[in-house]
Amino acid sequence: MVDEACKLYKAMIDYGLSPSEVTRVTLAYGYCTRNDLANAMMLLKPLDKRLWIRTFRTLLRKLCSEKKVGVAALFYQKLLEKDGSPDRVTLAAFTMVRSESGGKNNLVTDLRERESPAK
Repeated sequence: MVDEACKLYKAMIDYGLSPSEVTRVTLAYGYCTRNDLANAMMLLKPLDKRLWIRTFRTLLRKLCSEKKVGVAALFYQKLLEKDGSPDRVTLAAFTMVRSESGGKNNLVTDLRERESPAK
């Protein structure tokens, strides 16, 4: 199903159409559910910075709501690298899911340490 959606997405681009944010997030999320993060990232890479950030934030919140901690942590890290800071809603979603993980994910722990000010 994701492969068919990807073909349709590419056809839209080829015809000069601009897929909606819902289309991008849905397809990227489909890749994430298949643990195909490389294709999810590649799908979003060509977007301009403003659309990339908005799409990443939406996808990150969706991953957090589904308790996909490891994948959410990877997307959160990419968001920090590109944007520097998440919006309040995204930060709240990620903070909640990472606290529920109880530090079971090394990347989440590493991100937690990066956010803490050095003493």
